[in-house]
Amino acid sequence: MFLGTIVTLSSNSVILILMSIGFNLTFGISGISNFAYGALYILAAFVTWMLLYLVGIPYLVSALISILFTASSVP
Repeated sequence: MFLGTIVTLSSNSVILILMSIGFNLTFGISGISNFAYGALYILAAFVTWMLLYLVGIPYLVSALISILFTASSVP
């Protein structure tokens, strides 16, 4: 149980660190706040959740599908 908590904590921390680096680079270069990264993150999380709980696809497959879906929705 403790190991699972550490793994979850580590993976969530890495995801938040990568998002903050993206925000920092975008704002540092252009000087304009761009929150599209957060919107894409939420879109991928929502698609993964829908595939997991509504369709019943396993986690790794649904994560890959949501990454492809989110990447294809970027203009």
